[in-house]
Amino acid sequence: MLRITHSLPGLLAGLLVIVLAVTGAMLSLEPAIERASAVVPAPGQISVASVAAKATATRTDVERIVRTASGSVIVYHFQNDRPRADRIDPATGATLAPHSPSGFMQTVTNFHRSLLLGDSGRAGAGVGAFVMVVLAVSGAMMLARRVGGWTAILKPIKGTAAQRWHAGLSRFAVVGLLLSGLTGLYLSLATFEFVSDGTTVEAARPDKVNGGPRLPVARLRALQAVDLNDLRELTFPYAKDQTDAYGLTTSQGIGRIDAATGAMLVYQPHSIALQVYETIYMLHTGQGLWQLALFLGLSAATVPVLSMTGIVLWWRRRQSIPRIKGNVPAQSADTVILVGSEGGATWGFAA
Repeated sequence: MLRITHSLPGLLAGLLVIVLAVTGAMLSLEPAIERASAVVPAPGQISVASVAAKATATRTDVERIVRTASGSVIVYHFQNDRPRADRIDPATGATLAPHSPSGFMQTVTNFHRSLLLGDSGRAGAGVGAFVMVVLAVSGAMMLARRVGGWTAILKPIKGTAAQRWHAGLSRFAVVGLLLSGLTGLYLSLATFEFVSDGTTVEAARPDKVNGGPRLPVARLRALQAVDLNDLRELTFPYAKDQTDAYGLTTSQGIGRIDAATGAMLVYQPHSIALQVYETIYMLHTGQGLWQLALFLGLSAATVPVLSMTGIVLWWRRRQSIPRIKGNVPAQSADTVILVGSEGGATWGFAA
């Protein structure tokens, strides 16, 4: 039964799992590439107020400042009435490079999430994640049974080349594939609102805004108290609306800051649901954990080989089963022979 549980989902959904794994392996490179080009100050070294002041010193019409999970600081602003996005050095405010997301990687991301098929593709990706979990769990149980138990899981593997490749790669990749499958399944359930992701909560509108002359952003007390490494996003108030406030999103919560006094007007801590969602999202994508991203990518890269060697092993087992003439269902038979065979050799004796 365990072999059927492992083989049947792999045969039926093998192509889907391969597509998700290959695109996931490609996406796993992004966190490491972005982290290599990011300037990340030590904790407590730079405040959000300092970064905002440096970003606005040489730019007009700054709309928002975003710090990505990998540590890059991106300033969105307008220049000559045209929108621009600059990746900056937070210590100086100087532009490191224009921020222009890769169209190719965006396509790969959409293909990984939805197979470019909208909601039906998202559902398919969720099914693929579930199949990944089933294959990882059943494969690990079969491997443990074959080598003599969980304590012997790291022992050398004997058998044909296909058996050694299949078992050896699965032993390396099973943890990463199980983690990717479980987190991907959760994200799929959150997409279709079977579980709450907590992202619908917004900071309440302040009852009263000072409305006076705005302070320089460097003098805003609420921003001076926030370390850059905790920043997610800072949105600037509209220049022509004196009742508008700064919007601040950090790793702990969201709030609004009075532009005239620098005081925090309202603050809403992140819900448990959002914290759980963000943690699982980080574990699935490796955003902010580039080492984990590379490990997940290497694990995913084994899936095409595991699929091909798995098909070879399944076909060999099928071919090793003899075609017995006059075989009938057990309830109609005069003689019943029970056969138990791991590699198929026992079938010859039974025949």
